[in-house]
Amino acid sequence: MNSQHGASDGASSSVIRAADRGIVDSPNILGRFHLKHIRNGEVLHDEICYNTITTEGLTHLFTVGLLAGKKHPDAAVTETLETAWYMGLIENDNNGNAMSFSPTLTHASLQTAGSQEFTNYTGNRQDWTGVAAIHSGGRGVTNAATTAIAGATGVQQVTFNIGNGVQASVGGIFIASTEVKESVASTERLFAIAPTSTANISVTNNDQILVSYTATIGS
Repeated sequence: MNSQHGASDGASSSVIRAADRGIVDSPNILGRFHLKHIRNGEVLHDEICYNTITTEGLTHLFTVGLLAGKKHPDAAVTETLETAWYMGLIENDNNGNAMSFSPTLTHASLQTAGSQEFTNYTGNRQDWTGVAAIHSGGRGVTNAATTAIAGATGVQQVTFNIGNGVQASVGGIFIASTEVKESVASTERLFAIAPTSTANISVTNNDQILVSYTATIGS
């Protein structure tokens, strides 16, 4: 009597992977800044700046999200949930740091000649207020005023009103957890940073830089 499971029946086995069933994708965390340079009501420059979410930004997301703020083995300090985020500008990116995962607020990328923070605008770093959004096949957050979000209120682009100081060019954008210009406290986080495609966007007194930021998780 032959066994139905015997070697002589010629049956073969295979491993069915989840990907074969079409239920696995490769999600990516994507981010982009939308920047406009305005002078006397005229748009002089308009571009999308794709960002790098920094290592400490990702660590913050995972630590407060999955570890409930417990200290990550590789983290220097215990993470606490940041309740507010702020946009700042970079004068230029001659050191190429804006597309690196390593910059922090204490890093030379924001504090030394070559790619220092741009501070020639009114007030502190500008408040970034995002709302939940679902678009482009992924879930995310945005403050883009042009993004259609059902039921969303208070969505607005960040506006930098340029002053008459010495600094006269903008070369990048970032998001951090403190509103204080040139702050370097180790407990504060640099979440994302991006260069502009134009090395130096020349600005003058009373110009405006309008910026929105959108981050999504999609495949």
